[in-house]
Amino acid sequence: MGQSVATYLFKQSAHSGPAPVRARKEERFRLKQGFLACSSTNFCEIVNISNGGMALQYLAHRDSECEEIHEINILNNLEGYLLGQLSCRIVYVKDMVPASQHDQTVIRRIGMQFMDLSPDQQERLDDLLIKYSLEKEQSHSN
Repeated sequence: MGQSVATYLFKQSAHSGPAPVRARKEERFRLKQGFLACSSTNFCEIVNISNGGMALQYLAHRDSECEEIHEINILNNLEGYLLGQLSCRIVYVKDMVPASQHDQTVIRRIGMQFMDLSPDQQERLDDLLIKYSLEKEQSHSN
């Protein structure tokens, strides 16, 4: 596996001992309302995004396998925006059980690393972050 987007560090927690904290290579941003990512089989909420990758989440069946994603599209119908066919790879998967749900549904959060973007795709990604980001991500936890 190549270099990961995130490097793991440990931070002392007052209540539970050492807890993992992610130090990211690039700053992460939240996007304006309406931006989604879609793979060939799923629509996902974009949790945060950077020049190097993004965190996504979606509802999944508890026992389902995480699909392999090698290409992702970013779209927003409100803005008439589409940035398509971004090559990527999954760098982490984390399933969380929502408080209101029982055993069958999880919120699956995945970290994606962009791979081999063309100069045009990189320019469009840079423009996306400039035009449509709301704020820098303050928390480094997932």
